[in-house]
Amino acid sequence: MNRVSVAWLVLLLAALILPGPASAQTSVIDLKTDTPYTHKPGTQVDVYRFVALLGTRATLVVTVPGHAIVTLYTPEGEAMMAVEGSERISLEAVLPTSNAYVASVVRAAKDKPYKMLLVTQSPTLMQAFVAKAVGYGYLLDGKPAYQCWLDPGRKMKTVTGDGEWTTTVVAADRSETSVGGSAMRAETYLVEHNGGLFAKDVSADGQSYERAVELEGPQFDPSQSPRWNGYLCSDAD
Repeated sequence: MNRVSVAWLVLLLAALILPGPASAQTSVIDLKTDTPYTHKPGTQVDVYRFVALLGTRATLVVTVPGHAIVTLYTPEGEAMMAVEGSERISLEAVLPTSNAYVASVVRAAKDKPYKMLLVTQSPTLMQAFVAKAVGYGYLLDGKPAYQCWLDPGRKMKTVTGDGEWTTTVVAADRSETSVGGSAMRAETYLVEHNGGLFAKDVSADGQSYERAVELEGPQFDPSQSPRWNGYLCSDAD
């Protein structure tokens, strides 16, 4: 193994063992949407911060000489997802809460400048509704449960002690849910009345009920003991 390979392996290991973005001994750079930022040479780990609303599709595009790892963290500081590559690296995620997010760039060629760009796409009401708290594990009636993305922003799976179901966004105000491998299906519509937002669930046999929706409220009841569980279903418990 040559010297360059060894150095890059050490860099990779260092990035993997970082407990969170705060471990990087560098200042935090605030990012604005659609505003390219050119980072000067000199540092190997750079930390960025941006604020976004629930359901926003955020894309971080890093144009960098050589290899680099781009990592996005949850507002609590957990590693949410990471992409490794060279030259042009793109990390895209649908955000599970309205909050401040942090991203880090670990690069091999610290003596050369590179560019960072944040691109965001605002969600529809249904996309925001489905995205809320995806990636977190929690307790439901005292049993472990979690939500994860099968197809970020479009198809989400919910797993509980009683089974699992898949929710697919099919329109700006409508989603469809299937239960396990069965033929059971339901549709959910978002409706506004009396100054509030409500989700109207309609089962295959025509029965329906409404529940209040609070997109800006707490993600969980404190008794649910939320924890980060994995962004994609392939990475979740």
